[in-house]
Amino acid sequence: MQKAIMPAAGAELELIISDLNSDGGSVARHEGLVYFLDKGLPGEQVLARVSSVKKNLVEANVTATLRPSPHKVTPFCRHFGDCGGCPWQDLDYEAQLMWKRGRVEATLARIAKLEADVPPVIASPARQGYRNKMEYAFAPDGVGVALGLRRRASLDICPIDFCPLQSPESGAVLRAVREWAAKHAFSAWDGQRGVLRYLVLREPAYQPEGKPERMVELICGEVPPAPAQQELWATLGALGVTSFMVSQRRNRLALAKGEKTVRRFGRETLREKIGHLMLEFPAQGFVQTNTAAATLLYGQVRSLAALKGGETVWDVYSGVGSLGLFLADQASALLGLELEKEAVRIAIKNAAALGFSHCRFVAGDAAKMLPAQNGQPHLLVTDPPRGGMSPTLIPVIKAKSPDKIIYVSCDPATLARDAAALAPKYSLEEIRVVDMFPHTPHIETVALLRRTDI
Repeated sequence: MQKAIMPAAGAELELIISDLNSDGGSVARHEGLVYFLDKGLPGEQVLARVSSVKKNLVEANVTATLRPSPHKVTPFCRHFGDCGGCPWQDLDYEAQLMWKRGRVEATLARIAKLEADVPPVIASPARQGYRNKMEYAFAPDGVGVALGLRRRASLDICPIDFCPLQSPESGAVLRAVREWAAKHAFSAWDGQRGVLRYLVLREPAYQPEGKPERMVELICGEVPPAPAQQELWATLGALGVTSFMVSQRRNRLALAKGEKTVRRFGRETLREKIGHLMLEFPAQGFVQTNTAAATLLYGQVRSLAALKGGETVWDVYSGVGSLGLFLADQASALLGLELEKEAVRIAIKNAAALGFSHCRFVAGDAAKMLPAQNGQPHLLVTDPPRGGMSPTLIPVIKAKSPDKIIYVSCDPATLARDAAALAPKYSLEEIRVVDMFPHTPHIETVALLRRTDI
């Protein structure tokens, strides 16, 4: 077999794109080599310039589109192509759903060696204005402060006036914060020091008495003076913001999470309704980002759980209790385990507000705490972070032997890895996909795994 000839960096060649990848780029195959491109859609013929060459793959940047994809549409955001937030705006929505379905099937086959029958992806009810949370970042721009979203695969900032994935009112908040920062000449975090780091904007879909709740968290390196904080709160309050908090983060890791709260204004928590479930959550509490799609997602969990009323449910990575509490009215007992103490406090409060006396939430490492729990659950539900379940947790779950496991995942690769680790004691019986993040490669799945010895 003739060895593929590797192109030199800087070389230009014509390619036909055959696939999309999980980071928003595309894939082409040419003369025995795989080309990873920075953009492009399946079916497009493009001109690309090679940027780097590795063992059997080449990275390249698309310089021109010679023939567009039949699935290409006009993007709705003027920042498309600069902002890295939603790289599939120019791909027809039905094609997005088809690709996500195919990626789940391919990932399960490649990593877990499972030939899963994945049904069509359940579409998001909304394709714009669906995000109830957005993390904006500050950066120096040479003359002042830039506020916006990251460019793709970069820490550079694309200044944003308004993101169509949030409400129209969010643009007024961004403008007000930008003007406030300029007035006081506050510096932006440069990687080591500075005042302004992140602006987190939460907009729950739930609107009590028709009035929206809106929370703004300003994450700082150095904390602005108290009078300036008060001034910003007055401005934001006039724009309908009901909660404002200033937090501090000195750790240099680029993460939009404050290490300590400096000051709070207005409501300390927000409320969200997912289907029949009313939840309260703090600024840093996890709630699914697309509320309408989350209702569909949790409905799939409820359907797959098929509880009769007498079952015991354990919820691992329980957060503020949302997934377990969504099932609690059909269970005889619920135990939630969560590492974050504040989330557990809110989960206990949520259970009490719902009148659920049969629910218990405990703070701690599930891998260390599960062995001490009495009994055996009928159902274990889990919605772990993108990195999947802790490797030390999986053998503990297998030892506790729940009859069924329902695994909610935002990354098919870690779901496949964990499903393989749970085998052969557990087999994947059913999987469903809900599109929580239109116009992005992100995929949300619900998997039902059943014990093979019952």
